[in-house]
Amino acid sequence: MRTKTSPNTKTSPAKTSRNTKTSRNTKTSPDTAPARFNARYYSKWYGDTDDRADIAARALRFVLSYIDYMDADVDSMLDLGCGLGLWKQALKKQAKGIRYTGVEYSPYLCEKYGWEQGDAATYSPRKTFDLVVCQGVLQYLPDAACEQAIANLAKLSRRFLYLEVLTKADAREVCCPEGTDFDVHLRDAAWYAVRLKDHFVNLGGGVYAKPRMRDHYFELWCTSL
Repeated sequence: MRTKTSPNTKTSPAKTSRNTKTSRNTKTSPDTAPARFNARYYSKWYGDTDDRADIAARALRFVLSYIDYMDADVDSMLDLGCGLGLWKQALKKQAKGIRYTGVEYSPYLCEKYGWEQGDAATYSPRKTFDLVVCQGVLQYLPDAACEQAIANLAKLSRRFLYLEVLTKADAREVCCPEGTDFDVHLRDAAWYAVRLKDHFVNLGGGVYAKPRMRDHYFELWCTSL
């Protein structure tokens, strides 16, 4: 998912230029078959690997810094929908001590990079992780599977979740058409918020905490009126 900022400009992924309106020809039922996520797909949407690696590095730095500020820590990370492994690359540079597990739906990427194959809705390794990262995955799932995936994220996460999902408003106002796949299920942010609040506390910036982490954050951080 790419915002409308220049890939060569160091800006927040959420900072945008909103002067351009682009039509979104989104299918009612996007193709979610494994074969969709092949070499052609990743060549089209992930050709700018340097820019995407920079975004992943900044996201990881933000998440780990936020967790550290809360006087908490993580020893293990699950990257659910790990793609090219950009979070793993960033982790090697920023926090080598965190154990990384990469799980990917695409058979093509699993064969190329050696990822464990699985999907967000059903992946069940019989263990939990301090931090679960799920970036750009849930918008590809129909409603029922997405609800199942959110519940599964709660089962997999022991402490924290970092979640990024393309919403209707993002597609309309924020994201760059040249670098974002709009052939997905576009839902309102409120749809996700209602389902996430049953399992997580929203701390902002895509960072969610399990309720058991209550000693590490203040009430006002997660209060909205």
